[in-house]
Amino acid sequence: MLDLKDKNLTCDSCKETFVFTKGEQEYFLKKAFSEPKRCSNCRKTRRKERRKKRKTLLRSLKTTENVQVGIVEPEKKPAKQTKTVTK
Repeated sequence: MLDLKDKNLTCDSCKETFVFTKGEQEYFLKKAFSEPKRCSNCRKTRRKERRKKRKTLLRSLKTTENVQVGIVEPEKKPAKQTKTVTK
């Protein structure tokens, strides 16, 4: 078993020092995650920004006064296509 200790890391976004606790390290190892690059506040902020990218589409129906609300997912990048070479 690894002898884990609390680590001080520096956030890539705000440049503040934050503690990567022993418990967090165990969790990250268990999930096969790499060490965090951002503090928890910056991670939360970044998550919120990504969620805002989802666009809410408001559409009025011409025949009635009703308004329909739908969520439009951001466009996904197409998968890379590979070429098959035959000899």
